[in-house]
Amino acid sequence: MRSKILAIGAICAALMSLAACGKTGAAAGSAGVEHVAFMMPDQTATRYDKFDRPQFTAALKALCSKCQVDYYNASNDAQTQQAQFESALSKGAKAVVISAVDGKGAQAMVAEAKSQSVPVVAYDRYIAGANAYISYDNEKVGELQGQGLLDAMSARGTLQGNVFMINGSPTDPNAADFKSGAMKVLTGKVHIVFSHDTTNWDPTDAQNALEQALQRYGTKNIGGVLAAADGVAEASVAALKSAGVNPMPPLTGQDAELTAVQRIVAGEQTLTIFKEAKPEAQGAAQMTNALLTGGKPETSTTFENVPAVLLKPVLVNSGNIAQTVVQAGYYTREEICTAQFAPACKAAGL
Repeated sequence: MRSKILAIGAICAALMSLAACGKTGAAAGSAGVEHVAFMMPDQTATRYDKFDRPQFTAALKALCSKCQVDYYNASNDAQTQQAQFESALSKGAKAVVISAVDGKGAQAMVAEAKSQSVPVVAYDRYIAGANAYISYDNEKVGELQGQGLLDAMSARGTLQGNVFMINGSPTDPNAADFKSGAMKVLTGKVHIVFSHDTTNWDPTDAQNALEQALQRYGTKNIGGVLAAADGVAEASVAALKSAGVNPMPPLTGQDAELTAVQRIVAGEQTLTIFKEAKPEAQGAAQMTNALLTGGKPETSTTFENVPAVLLKPVLVNSGNIAQTVVQAGYYTREEICTAQFAPACKAAGL
């Protein structure tokens, strides 16, 4: 199921400029325009608005000049995403690319789209029944997080300490894979005293849960915190600080948010997982264009019987920031190394 991982190169040497891709546009059935709905799940992670949206729009325009991308963000609300989906179909969407708030609930949307001969690409989060699926190898994400935490705990001499797991949302199918991958590495090697599934990836829920766990288990023997993503990692830092923990224990994350990279530089977060938007967005654009033209998307494997591409995630820590997020053009040194972080950046060689 998770066979070979395909690394996607650039689809086009020069991508066209980003076109307007909000919810405005021609009415359904406008001659010469093919609407494509690009539906993202939340704004908790900045990646969707800042990176995925423009990369997908530019890549699809390079492949399909008559395509217009209509962008939607559900702000972590499944009902909002359902309403946006209905709006997209009524607008005449010829294809839907969706990262679902609720993976199981989105299956009904896939069925409805198919009943209208509208293909669906599951983006970043798997949806059963989709025409195609592109994401990163999510179990590998968890393995990298688990191994990174284990290595950091070993270096700190805290392998005998308590480990707290702040997992992702139960409605996000990827979250189960993150946890599964981490447990493959950690089981039998560390003492996990607490594991919490964060409702809708809500940082407040994550912070409250960890604060209560720290009150229960104490702060004298913390081995590390396995946080599934940078948003809940930030919440974990807040909970740890509130409990008077200093220095920060080994702490993981995911998404390579700017604030997470800065926390890594400052020593408040050990690592994040970089899932570069460009190959994922360009791969989704290629899939979409193939489906629009009656072709077969280029894939490298299947995931739960859906043709799929699974990309390779990269661990980012204080030693490879320049070679990863900076080199990829995600952030400049100036964006990372503001006055507050300048001394730490210098120490890290940035």
